[in-house]
Amino acid sequence: MQALLGDFTTEQLLWYSIGGVVVLALLIYWMKGRVNPEKVIRKTVLKNARDVVENVYIPDGLGEHMHLEYLILTPAGLVVVDTMRVPGNVFGAEKLELWTQVYNKRSYKFSNPLLYNELKCITVRSVSGKVPVYGLVLFADDSQFPKGIPARVATTSSFAQELKNLPGPAQKTTTGLDQAWQAVLSTIFDKNKTTTLAT
Repeated sequence: MQALLGDFTTEQLLWYSIGGVVVLALLIYWMKGRVNPEKVIRKTVLKNARDVVENVYIPDGLGEHMHLEYLILTPAGLVVVDTMRVPGNVFGAEKLELWTQVYNKRSYKFSNPLLYNELKCITVRSVSGKVPVYGLVLFADDSQFPKGIPARVATTSSFAQELKNLPGPAQKTTTGLDQAWQAVLSTIFDKNKTTTLAT
């Protein structure tokens, strides 16, 4: 044993051990921050939008307000994006009321996120005029879809391509999109600030 430790004293070995533990803890902390699925999802949304508002509310036409996690402006139109953090295998389809998550050999049911996303799209369409409004549900890459990924669903690695595949408006002008964006922003507000977001 002495041959392996060389000429190190017990005190030196203690300090090297403490230093090694600190470096390992910092490395783990750094790696955790780099692969945090919520951060990856947010970064994915922000880098693929011409403009974006997040965590805001829009009047639903019934005297209440509907929460929008993300509303993004793209060349194709407006896109309502909901995010899901559902690791493991996900089984669902556009028309199914309940989807299933299989994770750690256990099965969990959850409501079809596309249904609520479509309600949000309808609400945004009521103030956006004739500009296309699309809905997408974005899952982190730790979600797998072994039976196929449903329409209007993307993972962080397929999100940019899903946006490119949107048909877009008949006219290739941004004027109508910008006007619709401003119209929607004039109705959206942040409950924490209680002001509209129109500029």
